[in-house]
Amino acid sequence: AYGLAKMYSDVCSNIVVDTKDRLLVKKIQSLDMKVYETKITMNNKLAEDALANFILKQIHV
Repeated sequence: AYGLAKMYSDVCSNIVVDTKDRLLVKKIQSLDMKVYETKITMNNKLAEDALANFILKQIHV
């Protein structure tokens, strides 16, 4: 997650990371990125909808 965040830190100010990467949140935040932590694995339609709803809620849509 940190490598991806670092790669995109010049063009993105927000990133969604999986809960398994929670120990990297502060390190990612040091890149001046806002970090949203949730389960991002989508094994089924319910998980897809949950992730989409989480992201929309975070960006206030």
